[in-house]
This record gives sequence, C-alpha cells and structure tokens, in this order.
Amino acid sequence: MASTSVVESPKRDMARVGLAAAVRSKTLLLTWVAVIVGVVVGYLPAFGFWWSRWFEKDSYYSHGPFVPIGSGVVIWFSRAALSRVNLKPSAWGFALAVPAAALGWLAWMGASASVMGFTFPLFLLGAVIATLGVEAARRLAFPILFLYFAAAPPEYVLTVSSFKLQMLSTKMAAASLRLLGLQAHSMGAFIDVNGFTVAVGAACSGFRLLVSMFAIAVFLAYVRRGPWWGKAALVAFVAPLSVGINSMRIMALSLVGRVWGESALRAAHDWTGYALLLVTAGALLLFARIVGCGNYKKAPLQ
Repeated sequence: MASTSVVESPKRDMARVGLAAAVRSKTLLLTWVAVIVGVVVGYLPAFGFWWSRWFEKDSYYSHGPFVPIGSGVVIWFSRAALSRVNLKPSAWGFALAVPAAALGWLAWMGASASVMGFTFPLFLLGAVIATLGVEAARRLAFPILFLYFAAAPPEYVLTVSSFKLQMLSTKMAAASLRLLGLQAHSMGAFIDVNGFTVAVGAACSGFRLLVSMFAIAVFLAYVRRGPWWGKAALVAFVAPLSVGINSMRIMALSLVGRVWGESALRAAHDWTGYALLLVTAGALLLFARIVGCGNYKKAPLQ
C-alpha cells in the first residue's frame, strides 16, 4: 500500500505562529499586570512616604512629582525604538528583583519607608530584565534609575546635608557683603550687617535648589545631544551655580533688611525664591548650549 503524506497549508502554519505569538503576548501582559499590582501593593508605604515629602511645607523634594513625569516623557518619545527591541526574558532579573524586594520588606518591618523607597527602582529594573530581557532593561535603565531623584532620603540625611549647606551659604553671603565694603560677619546661621542681624533659615540653605537643579541637569544631559565632556561639565556645574546664586540671594536680602528694615526683607523673601529658581534654571540651560548640549534627541532611549 502506498504511503500518503499530508502537507499542511501555509495558512495553517501562519495561524499557528499567530496563535503562539498571541499566547506569549497574553502571558506577558498578565505577568506585567501581576508585577504592577504587586508593586503598588508592596511599595504602598514607600509611595505614601514620597507623597508626604513632596507636598510638605518647605519640602526639599517639591520637584518629586515631576520626576516620574520626566521618566514617562522619555519612554513616550522613545516608544518607536522600544517597539523594535527583541524581547528575551532572563531569569537573571530575579537576582536583582528578589534581593531588592527582600531589603524593601526588611525596611518596612523596621518602619523605614525612605529606605524601602530606595529599593523600588532596583526592583523595577530586575522585573524588566526578568520579563522583557536585558536589552529592554538597558534601554529603560535611565527612566527607571531617574526615579531616585523622587525618592526622599531619611530625615537625618536631609538635616545634616541642609545644615552644612546652610553654613556654607551664610559664610559666602557674609564674605560677599564685606567685598561691597560693609561690616558683615557670620555667626552660625546669622549674619550681622552693620548692626542688622539676618537669620538664615534651613529653608534658605539652598539644598532644595541644589537637588532640583541636579535632577534637571542629569535629565538634560541624557535627553540632549552633545559630547560626553559637555554633559559631565553640565552636571558638575550645578553645585557651584546653585550655591553661588543662593548666596547672592542671601546677600541681597541682607542688604534689603539693612536699608529698608525687616518688613521689606520679609516681603522680598518669598518672591526672590521663585526668581532664584528661574535664574538658576536659565543659567543652566545657557551653560548647556555653551558646552554643546543644546539640541534634544528625537528618541532618547535608542
């Protein structure tokens, strides 16, 4: 008896391939739904801590809400490049995600929501490696790690850092006043200008300006074209720029108080804070052009 062979049609083969792709796509979608739900539930204390730090009075992290927006913008403008990434899930992602989740759990047990928040970007990066692959994680590394600028550190870290900057800004402002020919000297967080005393509060330390400008500089260095040395210079320029301009603000307020009195100083205090932010941001954008980082990339994550 002659044997017969069945030849499957190309349409049937294509249908099977399409079905397999649909199953993989559905599995990936369900996996990411589970990851997102787990992240929201597991890291809820950390997110709550971030939120409280972002919107508290005189917050050092008032820029925090704009950080995830910045990460989202980078991903959105790179969506075409990301769609071409070959997805190869890797079990190595669990080597990063599991320890990060464990450390986050220990921090939560120790009532340290700030430390718990610092494990979130690492957990998220490990989850991307495990579900999407190393190449996808490499492309998404910047918007994920950029979230660290939204993660407020423990209170004692903020207090110590702000105090040191407060003392430095006070001394620089007093030195600037002496250059103008005035008799000025600093005593801790106070400046005496020809008998008029100005108290430099923690909110005027410049730490909030420094952190927010550093986040902006890192963002610009990544999304703009330019030489590596120009990007490094842009980030390094933040510290002297922020401290210098903040010291000039303290000097100007001291002069206002010395000439027109304390009521005029209080009136000028708030609006000069906003002016300080605009001037510093403008100077940073100008310096970016000077060092060759003036044009944006079309797809930052390519």
